Amino acid sequence: MYNYKEDLSLSEGWKEQFDIFEKYGFFGNKDPEGFKTTSVWKRSSFNWLALLFGPFYFVAKGMYRIAATLIVLLVVIILSLSIIDSIFETKISDFWTGTSTGVVCAMLANYAYYNYKVKNYRGWNPFFGTNKNNP
Repeated sequence: MYNYKEDLSLSEGWKEQFDIFEKYGFFGNKDPEGFKTTSVWKRSSFNWLALLFGPFYFVAKGMYRIAATLIVLLVVIILSLSIIDSIFETKISDFWTGTSTGVVCAMLANYAYYNYKVKNYRGWNPFFGTNKNNP
């Protein structure tokens, strides 16, 4: 079994993030009360590089299947917003297209990487493990 604490290729920051995921789950879904006691900076799972690079960040980390799923998901979101724009003659997609793409990737990146490295998850679901019903 993989022991991330002994992996020299992982930085201390990743190891701390993985410790929090092990103990509390995704945004504290295993232990909400204990999760609230940790500092805001330590429990934050927002990944700035994923915000900037979107699905390409997942490709760089080796999570190709999740990247492909996110690209399809984001294309559907973009097309949906474009259709809403054309029907209602608004400009909603100009702002929300880029924002939604980056924020979705930034919120999922760290936990997806944890699942990839620690849990050896190689599936297509970028939301794997994000609720209490998932392993």
